[in-house]
Amino acid sequence: MVGYERMKKNLLYLLLIVSPLTQADMNSKIPEMYKIGANINGDVFEYLLEENERTGKTIFFIAGPAEKSGSEPWVTKCAKIMKEGLPSAQCLISNDNLLIVVNEDIRYPYYIYFDHATMVKLSKSNQPNLNLVMREAKYKIDSSSAVSFPMVAVKNSYNSNVFIRDAKIGNVLYYSINLDGKYKSYEINLKGFRQSVDFASSFISLNK
Repeated sequence: MVGYERMKKNLLYLLLIVSPLTQADMNSKIPEMYKIGANINGDVFEYLLEENERTGKTIFFIAGPAEKSGSEPWVTKCAKIMKEGLPSAQCLISNDNLLIVVNEDIRYPYYIYFDHATMVKLSKSNQPNLNLVMREAKYKIDSSSAVSFPMVAVKNSYNSNVFIRDAKIGNVLYYSINLDGKYKSYEINLKGFRQSVDFASSFISLNK
């Protein structure tokens, strides 16, 4: 019973951080090496803009293949927020149904959500069906061996660090989610991912 309660507590905690930038209320700074507007960085197109919201300033960094490949770009949303009464910096990196939350944790800063759409629905529910989180997720990068997780959400850990490390130098991410024995598959171009993670890291380092 204790193990189940601990697992339930961890799942609820994961749900709470799905939309961590909704309460941004502090102005943030842009790292000096980045400029507002469009930019070509090698074979990656980058676009940086800031949105002056009523409660503060949010930074958007968009990166993807410089050529028209039909691939969706990586979108990074960063802001300073108040977290548990203290100022904090966080970034969200997303592409299709994949979401990565980057926070200030020095050792394990990454939370990975392989099914962002479902996590958002659960986070808004008064009685979330946690079985939807306890679904197997698998991924592989390029021709590497497949990696399996028992949940569609991976809390900051050694495993999430390995995912980021490998994805930064990869070309294509393949992943699937199990639902009642059937797998829904995704294929995402990793062009622009490394630049997105580097921007998020620079933003957090400057604004924490």
